[in-house]
Amino acid sequence: MVVDVENGQVDGVFVGETNPLLVEGSKAVSVPFRWVQSVGDIVILKYFPKRVSLKKGALTAKPQEMKK
Repeated sequence: MVVDVENGQVDGVFVGETNPLLVEGSKAVSVPFRWVQSVGDIVILKYFPKRVSLKKGALTAKPQEMKK
């Protein structure tokens, strides 16, 4: 979960291992919480774009680095 501590709300669901067919370079992503319908052993989304592309200068940290 991605939590906005200052406002006390959940901003998104962090996905560390993504499908390279859906996310460019199989990079980790934060799915906006408003897209999430259900969370359990799997996450069911109300919406997902056809493909996620990275913007130039986007965060390039590896999931292992994000945990630090």
